[in-house]
Amino acid sequence: MEVNTSLDTVAATLHNAPDILFIEDLASLFRVSRTTIERRRRNGSFPIAELPAIDKRPRYAKSAVEEYLSSTSTSRRTAPGTRRSGTAIRRGGR
Repeated sequence: MEVNTSLDTVAATLHNAPDILFIEDLASLFRVSRTTIERRRRNGSFPIAELPAIDKRPRYAKSAVEEYLSSTSTSRRTAPGTRRSGTAIRRGGR
């Protein structure tokens, strides 16, 4: 599943975002659920590094998100938690 926003929309959203982002901000930006991001964090497959903790809320630097976005292919960007193939992840063993 690809991100449902154009690159211009993501760039504008990030441009107006604070320097520190929380999971809710990332979920909104990438148009995935908070649960998806949390699951990827737990299993170690979330591609954006967290900032050192102040409290229990994970924090991310806006610059790290911008770096991640610039490092992905500009022709086919995908959100963290999704596959590039565009196919749905099947559940239930089928």
